[in-house]
Amino acid sequence: MKKVIIAISLTAILIFCLVWLDIQNDKENILIVKKTSYAFDDWECGYRCTQTKFKVFEDERYNVERIRYGKDFMAIQIKSKNDILGWVILDESYEVINKK
Repeated sequence: MKKVIIAISLTAILIFCLVWLDIQNDKENILIVKKTSYAFDDWECGYRCTQTKFKVFEDERYNVERIRYGKDFMAIQIKSKNDILGWVILDESYEVINKK
């Protein structure tokens, strides 16, 4: 019984560490807006998103909070200057660069 608890605990710690590393890797990026667009409420809607959260303007830069991948798209979570989180779908309107 003790071995099972240790195995479960180690597995949980490993999963937590992997997720944390993934989040930190995402946060090393910056999103540059090339064309005025909108950030959306959800990322899973892909290119069919309609619920906008806020407007993003040309030449603005945002720190990336998370990156998610759909079947044929990449969604990037950003935070507005008012601390509102929103998602953009990567296309020709955006560029993602590494902070370093």
